[in-house]
Amino acid sequence: MSDAPEPERHISVYVTPVCPHCRATRELLTGLGAPFDVYDVTVDRVALQRLVWLTGSATVPATVAGSEVLLGFDPTRLREMVESLRNPPPGESSDE
Repeated sequence: MSDAPEPERHISVYVTPVCPHCRATRELLTGLGAPFDVYDVTVDRVALQRLVWLTGSATVPATVAGSEVLLGFDPTRLREMVESLRNPPPGESSDE
């Protein structure tokens, strides 16, 4: 979506409704208080095309945060991604 706010500090999660790791990803991000958008690739063809373009596959869950992409469910990596968005390295602030 071209109108997504602050894409470098935004999280998108690509899912299917029957995927338990997709559910776990959403629950973890919610528990961390991280705002994110969910795209169900079984009903949203544009989201599926975007997912394949970004990752080269249709693997779900796929979590995209800035330039980082995580395929699958990895709680440690998800926490690191959220933390890096909350506290960007010096010189990468979105307050410009």
